[in-house]
Parts: sequence; structure tokens; C-alpha cells
Amino acid sequence: MAQPFIHTSELCWSSQELDLMAQAIESCFLQYQIRGEVVGYDEGATFTLFRIELGRGIKVSQVIALVPELCRSLSVVDIKVIDFIAGTPYIGLRVTNTYRRAVPFIECFNQWNENNGLSSLSVMLGEDIIGEPIGWDLAQMPHLLITGVTRSGKSMLMHSLVMSILYRNPPDKVRFVMFDTSQLELSLYNDIPHLLFPVASDSIESIKPLSFLVSELQRRQKLFSALNQRNLSGYNKVISNAKELGKPIPDPFGRSNKNYSEHPYLDSEPEIVVCVDDYVQLIGEYKQIGEMLVLLSQQGYAVGIHLILTTRSPVSTSIGSQLRINIATRIALSVSSRADSNLILGQYGAESLFGLGDMLFVSPSFSGPIRIQGAYVSDSDIRDAVDYCKRWGSVSYLNLYDDVQNTNMSAEELDPLFAQVVEFTVGKQWVSISGIQRQFRIGYNRAARIIEQLELQGIVSEQNCNGNREVLAPRFDS
Repeated sequence: MAQPFIHTSELCWSSQELDLMAQAIESCFLQYQIRGEVVGYDEGATFTLFRIELGRGIKVSQVIALVPELCRSLSVVDIKVIDFIAGTPYIGLRVTNTYRRAVPFIECFNQWNENNGLSSLSVMLGEDIIGEPIGWDLAQMPHLLITGVTRSGKSMLMHSLVMSILYRNPPDKVRFVMFDTSQLELSLYNDIPHLLFPVASDSIESIKPLSFLVSELQRRQKLFSALNQRNLSGYNKVISNAKELGKPIPDPFGRSNKNYSEHPYLDSEPEIVVCVDDYVQLIGEYKQIGEMLVLLSQQGYAVGIHLILTTRSPVSTSIGSQLRINIATRIALSVSSRADSNLILGQYGAESLFGLGDMLFVSPSFSGPIRIQGAYVSDSDIRDAVDYCKRWGSVSYLNLYDDVQNTNMSAEELDPLFAQVVEFTVGKQWVSISGIQRQFRIGYNRAARIIEQLELQGIVSEQNCNGNREVLAPRFDS
């Protein structure tokens, strides 16, 4: 049963009311000859948790059987018995509040940000069931998959994750690559200095930044291997130590010069967070996009590339299954069916969530799902975060291909065979007009126009002096 969602800082019950509820619980226990005492309680945005110390020999099953009577005694709609509260000898009674209190982002963030143990990629998720701010380290996840129907709170959760990183990191520490098929959410972050590219709004615009990420993955792998480092933190520490000693390290893959000292020197590398709003829609149009996301989910974490993917409903396609295998840390907001809950969490439960930020968080670090109420992010919160980020300086997007004149072609302007030609060309790492003619049985003029479109989208280079072109987009299975 859904609760009213109220924008108020007031708790659902006063301390006097909670004391009376504790007495009612003990009276109900006494009436049914169950020895138990309420030793404390904590009130959160959605639930109130009563800690119960049971008498010797009393089983949890006896309390579970009493739930209908407890609901009647407390005049509440639902109570769940928690078998044990970790780190204590107590069981818990999780009482659903009569209304849900909104969790303002900035208040929750400020309280959470006081934690001294946060890393650069720690992200705030919201409040736990006892009203304490809760977050997790994206670097430890090391990717995150989020599922939820419309009005489940997906967008606000994504904003909360992004803003909790932006507020604590300059652009030289963390960079973002964003994909927003709705053009309504992540596009609000356009022109912040943390972005490597403008926010991509469709599949065509997504190919170039994803190709860059795969190339960057491969570049960092070679670089880390050359320095005998296994991850980004180890690599950055080596670079930092070398600079402190006054002996910066030349780039082993820099352009050759007669004097080795003229090679460009290595610098520390930033973390890269890749945010994809509704990844299912993005991969549905071009298989290449899904394959690049799969590769990044498999290998990206070691070199500091982390994915945050959202979708309205998980899919059971090959690429969707591979992404779920590679991304073990997941969040389910309200979903439409038990099947969707089982697909994303490996168990039922998300189909019964209340919506508007009510979520279940699962991670290999925990034995079971954690119930969380996500923070409420207002439009002014987002504007404030964007304005704050711009204090770091102006945006400087990567220009991968200086010779590209116009990459803003819509899907309608591209040849209907464009996606198939991209897969063929990238897979072969070779391109020619005659090759496209033979493969797709089309005329010379049409094949030539498609190659021009490939060039404009940054997939292939201009013709060199021999009339040949280089395929710029990397093959993602290499």
C-alpha cells in the first residue's frame, strides 16, 4: 500500500507517540505470553525500527505470527519482523510510517559529507531505514546498474550520484561522459568543466565518445602495464612520487624524438564516470554500442572507468545479460513485475516498493538487500551544483578529430545502411568504397556518400596521399 509523500522536515511520530507505541508492543507481547522488551527505536523517512530484546527461549517465528495483532494494536498498515539486527542481540520490528518524509538532497548530502572515510568516488544514495545518510564507493562497486519504472525515482537517484561526486572533486580528478536519450535529465550538466564531451542524446552521437572510451581503456592498460601497475591509484601514486623527486616519467608511447628527454611526460589520470540514462534504448539501435558498454563493464574498473547505467526495465538479451553479469552492484526502485525484480536483484521484492525513491540496494559486500529512501533533488539543487562546478573554470571538450566539420547529423539524415556499415567497417578495421559496394550490393555513389558520413561521424579518417582511409573507431573485441 503506497504512503503519502510529504515535503516536510517533520518526523511522522513524536517521541511521546513512539513511547506509547513501544508500550503497545510490549502489552501485545504480554497478552500472548511472549517475553520481549523494546530497548530503543529509530525513525526514518519511510520506516520506524523498534529494537526488541526477546526473552530466553522465545523464537522469532512467535513474533512473526503476531504481526497482524501488532498492526492492529499500533494502528499501522504494515510491520516486518527483522530476524536480527547486525551487531546486536536484538530483533527488529520495521513499522511502515503513515506518511513518507521527503529527504532533501542538500541536507542529506551535508550530513553524509561529514564522514571522514569518503573516497573521491563515494556516492550518496539517500537515507537508510533509521534515518542515517548512506552511500557507497563507486570505485569498489565498481559499476552500478539501476532499474525502475517511471516515477520510481531513477532520475533523482542519478542526479544524487552525479552531484555527490561533482561537489567534492575538481575536473582534474574526475571526468564525466554522459548519455541522455530523454534529453531532459543529464543534459542539464552540459558545459560543466568535468565533461569530456557534450551530453550525447542519441545513438549516433554516442558512437564517438564510446569509441574514445574504448581507446582510452586500451591506452591506459598499455600504460599501466609499462609501469607495472594494476590499477589507477597505483599508477597515479607512481607518477606523483616521480614528480616529487624531480624525475618525471617520459611517456613510453609518446612520439619518438632524437632526444628522449623531449618525450612528453606522463601525468596523473582522472577517474572517468560514464552515466547512461536508459541504456536499453541506446543499445537497441546499434549492436556496436552494446558491445562497447560490455567491454567497458568487463575491463574499465582497473583503469578508472566506471559505469552508471539506468533503465526502465531490464532486458534478457545477450548484451543485457552480459552487462548484468559484469555489474554485480545494483539498485532496484519500483518495478512493474516480480519477474523484473528477480532479473535485477535475483529475488522478489522490488515490485512492492512504494516509488519516488524507495529502493533496494544489493552488493556483493552485503548478505542481502538494503532498503533506502533516495534523496529528493529539486531543479534548484541541480542549478546550484552546475553553478558550483563552473567555478572550476570553463568547459573544454575533447575534439577527437580536428578535421571533422559537422558531426550533428540526425538519424534521418544518415543512410539506412549506416549502422550495418559501421559494424562491418569497425569489425574489419578497413574501409573502401568498392568493399562497401560488394558487401552491401549498392552503387558507387551511395557507397561514397556512406563513407563521407563515416568520416563526418569520426569513424574513419580523411583520405591520405594514397587515397586510403584509416578506421579511427577501435575494434571492441581486441
